[in-house]
Amino acid sequence: MNIRLLYISDYLAAQRLLEKQLDVRFTKLLDGFLPIVFPTLHEILGPHLSYYWTMWQSEWATDLIFDSPWALNSIADSLLYLLT
Repeated sequence: MNIRLLYISDYLAAQRLLEKQLDVRFTKLLDGFLPIVFPTLHEILGPHLSYYWTMWQSEWATDLIFDSPWALNSIADSLLYLLT
């Protein structure tokens, strides 16, 4: 999934939201969805087994922020070269 944010009005608030993700207990969060996505969990796995979450794809991003399109234009060609 590619997400592109073209405008952020409050960078400090956005950064705080991103930093909060480091403290999220994703297993606990995802387990809350189990009754919806796997309603027969206990019938199939029994009382002694639980669902095991894995992440087969993950991504870290580096954000480049420019004050104006002109500031980006001055280095755009060199950035595109790095991506090829």
